[in-house]
Amino acid sequence: MSERISVATQAARRIGHDRLMAYDVNYFYERGQRSAEESLSSLIQGLRDAGVDAGTAQMSRGTDWPQALDWVSGELNSGGRDTGINVEIHTDDMSVNLAWESVADSPGAPARSANIGTCTLTLVGNIDWETFESVRTVLFDLWAAAEYDSADGFTNR
Repeated sequence: MSERISVATQAARRIGHDRLMAYDVNYFYERGQRSAEESLSSLIQGLRDAGVDAGTAQMSRGTDWPQALDWVSGELNSGGRDTGINVEIHTDDMSVNLAWESVADSPGAPARSANIGTCTLTLVGNIDWETFESVRTVLFDLWAAAEYDSADGFTNR
């Protein structure tokens, strides 16, 4: 369990899970040569290795777009149940550069490495907080990700 509970978690617990419309938490991570789909597979495997019966549903992919955008998104589930977490991963230069440029001047921003990807967790509705914290732990531990949200800025572990 993370020492820092994210602002999204705190806000949703204050106002009630059913009233959390949507909240994005972004992660910048060292992707190496992994595609978006390979990154998502790595995340799911990391969750399974941590004891979470994770999978995705409602998958979308963008590798066939004319702009050569490499992205994948899906609804994260645990044990076949909806978690209220949508995962979206981008590894193409255009998307990653736009995402990074929008937050690079924020306090706590880490130095940018050459091959980063972005992973956005969109929290919607009734959130499975245990799964959310497991995802955060995997992103921090497996990918050395830097977490960013609009309220707290960057969190580096």
